[in-house]
Amino acid sequence: MASAELVKWLVAHAQRFEAVLSEQAKIRPRQYKLVAEFTPVGFDPSREEVWRRTEEDLGLDEGAILEARWIKPVHRRYREQRFAHLLVTVSSPEAANKIIRAGLILAGRHVSVRKNLAEPMRCAKCHRYDAGHLAKECPQMYDTCGTCGRAHKTADCTMKDPQQHHCVNCNEKGHAVWDRDCPVFLDHLSRADARHPENSLQFFPTADPDLWVPKYPHQALRSPP
Repeated sequence: MASAELVKWLVAHAQRFEAVLSEQAKIRPRQYKLVAEFTPVGFDPSREEVWRRTEEDLGLDEGAILEARWIKPVHRRYREQRFAHLLVTVSSPEAANKIIRAGLILAGRHVSVRKNLAEPMRCAKCHRYDAGHLAKECPQMYDTCGTCGRAHKTADCTMKDPQQHHCVNCNEKGHAVWDRDCPVFLDHLSRADARHPENSLQFFPTADPDLWVPKYPHQALRSPP
């Protein structure tokens, strides 16, 4: 039996397996996560009718798009922010690849979509990479600004001149902590890519060899997602 057929068979018979294994056992199909970059902040990701229409437009099975949410909490957005990154979860690699190829139309804007790569984790409070915690568990008493490096929340920063931005990770001026050209970020990124070789592919692996292509180079990000 081919692997794809085996997966479909297992999913179709999941309830029988759960009953045999134990009352607590659950077979959860793998989910595939995408990032819809620079989505207008006025978009409401909870609108089910948008995703059902998107599935129809792209020729996807109904329900293939499982959920969508903002990556960064809304309350942590900076002043006058117009765009943010959206995390979209789908049920199959084929559906994910179709969305990557076509992009999404959200709030009247064409939005580029990529795989959600395994990348270095950065605390949104102290902004250190691979610190082993997120903002709510951060031991630091105060917020560090991701834009200027001073002791205030990034959302409260008034520094507009990019040349005065200060990265607390590499301790250099001229860029903020989320800049993807930061040497500290690139160092952590190369380690993450070594641990996750699937990062090198633009699409999720399927039986279609036309999709086994390298991803685009990492793009420099000049504003917080």
